[in-house]
Amino acid sequence: MIRSFYQHTHCDNISLISKETLQAVGQVTLATIIKESNKDE
Repeated sequence: MIRSFYQHTHCDNISLISKETLQAVGQVTLATIIKESNKDE
């Protein structure tokens, strides 16, 4: 596993996030929302 150590600063912004990372986070978030919303059924 490759680990990247990045020190976040107040100057961070969305342009520093790779499209691949943003897509992965979005997919996990959406899957979690769907899974949690189906628990009530």
